[in-house]
Amino acid sequence: MKFRQHRGSLGESMRTIVEVNSLEELAKHLSQFKGIFVKTDVQPDEIEFEHYCYDPRINWDCYLVRIRDGIIAGLSDSKFDRCQKTKSGEQKN
Repeated sequence: MKFRQHRGSLGESMRTIVEVNSLEELAKHLSQFKGIFVKTDVQPDEIEFEHYCYDPRINWDCYLVRIRDGIIAGLSDSKFDRCQKTKSGEQKN
């Protein structure tokens, strides 16, 4: 999944893109912004996705990425399900 921070312009936001492969990786990335979004580390179960719109400028189906208390951390081009499969096929929460 591609994640970008919410910024003043699309260009500024696109310069913050990172690729993450799990909720855990996204939580770790968001935790780097302590003092901006949150005061403590972000946990995977605190991340929520809400479909926002299709943006033809960047060819993304955009999802708002919210963390505790509804804070919008940014946008993504997809979402992770709560129960994901590991590479070995095992289910993890």
